[in-house]
Amino acid sequence: MIKTDYTHSPKKRVVQSLVFKQAIKGKNKLIGLAGPNINNYLKFIKQMGIQVVDIYESHPMQLLLQMLDYKASFNVKTRVQNTDIYNAPANEKDTLYDLDFDCSILLVKKHIKKFIENSIITLAIRPVGVQKTLSIFSKLVSREKPHIELNVQNTKDYTLHKVVFPSKTYLCYQYRDKSNMITITRQNFKDEKND
Repeated sequence: MIKTDYTHSPKKRVVQSLVFKQAIKGKNKLIGLAGPNINNYLKFIKQMGIQVVDIYESHPMQLLLQMLDYKASFNVKTRVQNTDIYNAPANEKDTLYDLDFDCSILLVKKHIKKFIENSIITLAIRPVGVQKTLSIFSKLVSREKPHIELNVQNTKDYTLHKVVFPSKTYLCYQYRDKSNMITITRQNFKDEKND
């Protein structure tokens, strides 16, 4: 299966930069999914200040295309694993998990439950829609009852929603480039106290 290349997806880049700048604080390693353009991904990771990256790719054809394109010129220590990211170690200290699934939440529930700490999760909104995606997400990450706030902020690049639990808040950036997507990350604890 060849994955969609979002290299020229300006709204995704805006959301990705915004979310990474918040989530990267205190992290020096990344475990993630690079997608079809591994060089662009590593260049971005380097710009964010990450020095060590473990890339996971379970599809052999996609891995072959990544390796044919790969250039070791970013001064980022990179290790590529030919396996499902679910096999990665969970909740490692000082590690950010970039889980850009490009599929429905229905297909990756177990991944979300395993990697919810220190993660950025990107999902396709199809076929379940925003409200149901956030409802399913809420049940995967907490036993607390959430308050889902839709359309908290609208910009030309994204619409911000929030999933608010008594003890934590998740920021959910909905955008559309090639398809309707949502990127979810936990709000910084320090920022939550200031809300």
